[in-house]
Amino acid sequence: LVKDHPDDAALRDQFAATLMSLNRKEEASSVVDASLAKSAKDPDALLIEATLKIDANDYGAGEKILDAVDVARPNSAAAKYQRSRIYAARGETRKEGDLLVEALRLNPRLLAGRLELSRLLTEAGNTKGALALLDAAAPGERQSVTYHYFRSIAYTRDAKWEEARAEVDLGLAVGRTPALLTQDAVLKLQTKNLAGARKSLEEALKLDPKNLVVIGLLGNVYRQMNEAPQFLVMLRQLASADPKNVQAQQALGLQLTANGDKAGARTAFEAAKNADPTFTPADEALAGLDLQENAPDRARKRLLESVKGRDTAAARNLLAGIDEKQQSWDQAAKNYRRALELAPADVTALNNLANVLSEHLGKPDEAMTYAEKAKALRPSDPFVEDTLGCIYIKKRNIPQALAHLQASAKSLDRASVHYHLAGAYWLAGDKNKSREQYDLGVKLDPKSPERASTDAQMR
Repeated sequence: LVKDHPDDAALRDQFAATLMSLNRKEEASSVVDASLAKSAKDPDALLIEATLKIDANDYGAGEKILDAVDVARPNSAAAKYQRSRIYAARGETRKEGDLLVEALRLNPRLLAGRLELSRLLTEAGNTKGALALLDAAAPGERQSVTYHYFRSIAYTRDAKWEEARAEVDLGLAVGRTPALLTQDAVLKLQTKNLAGARKSLEEALKLDPKNLVVIGLLGNVYRQMNEAPQFLVMLRQLASADPKNVQAQQALGLQLTANGDKAGARTAFEAAKNADPTFTPADEALAGLDLQENAPDRARKRLLESVKGRDTAAARNLLAGIDEKQQSWDQAAKNYRRALELAPADVTALNNLANVLSEHLGKPDEAMTYAEKAKALRPSDPFVEDTLGCIYIKKRNIPQALAHLQASAKSLDRASVHYHLAGAYWLAGDKNKSREQYDLGVKLDPKSPERASTDAQMR
């Protein structure tokens, strides 16, 4: 039809969209180029071109094209969904969520937007809202593989294993995708079925050799099966077979880091960076190596350059960690706040910001707000419990402090929490328990920085 009617713009756009749905991107790109050559402002063609740019991780170009789409079609749900993908790639989850809500308001039948918004709700701990959002999909939309996948993810978040398993089985009956196979493996790992999990992950990796999540989980399975050397061999093969496979290079670097081969890890991370200069996880991993080599200034310079291209919560957390080591507390708080702008549900940033505010900036009331958010997202985290306990000490609510610190110590035994408990018991007037906890802290780590602050408190 396109050949017989070369001037029919709408027909060409439909053809390009159909090619995109079949993942025939090169052909779709050629059709779009022909459309834009005839009409440079064709909004449908521009939208597909923007999608192609975003698929290729060229977010700057995609954003500029979407700006042009917005001029011609300001209420396009599809354009808002594509722009949400840019914010997702940058780690700006709040903006991503706002755009997804708007896209669904404009087009309730936009399944991709509904699924991604359900994912954000699940990650924020609102699984009830995520499932309600999925339940509102049209009957035909509920038959897709991705629909069952996202429902399984929500059930997994609440440890409802039987419901999660049922959704995966329904999805696999429809089709086998890397995401669903990965979820299948996660559920098999929960039942200690290592062989089954490995089989599912290896199938997923064949379908998507660049999937870093699959590679990471497969490595975990290999290690549990006491076959870590075989996993390293597999990673080397993946990386050498396709030097531009940044995910394989990154995974190889992480494995070599775990093995203590810092030089080999640096080579792999640099290979990932050379293959894709916008791949920020490589910058973050290289900065981690810089810190291990006691080169914080080099790490800071690398991270500051990285966030110019793509700002991420992970990079900001690393920068804040450097600030803390250099006792730049105001700057550390600034970087943690920026991390939370990018990823509001980042428990690490919430907890660390609370600690900095309470312990170093004299703001325990503000710190409590962030610590309670972290607690709501991760109720049993021992580090969050520890932070809450220390904040309650600052607020002189010793019974609450003891409750949180005892829960932290029970969950994860470490020197810092024993020193904190020693201080809390001292303030409660129980000198025997205070000395007992102090001695446990000294036994585990006599050089812990918490020891000095506890010494001062117990004088």
